[in-house]
Amino acid sequence: MCIKYQDFLERLREERISRQWSQQQIGQKMRMTQSHYSKAERGSRRFTYYEIKCLCELNLDIYYIFTGYRCKPEYREFFQNARMEN
Repeated sequence: MCIKYQDFLERLREERISRQWSQQQIGQKMRMTQSHYSKAERGSRRFTYYEIKCLCELNLDIYYIFTGYRCKPEYREFFQNARMEN
């Protein structure tokens, strides 16, 4: 399945807004400035590997952001506890 990057960005924005986080707040959580995050969210620049890794550590529905499908409740804990190893 081919996922367009713009779809990923739209779902990320949707998840951010559903949490009532400003770009400033999510930027701080991802260790970046609001301006830097804003450029990434609107597609002016791409998220780096490190930034995607930080994004995955936030309590968002990462499965939905990446695939467009909501995570089933029985898998939510697995995805929330999963950590990427270097």
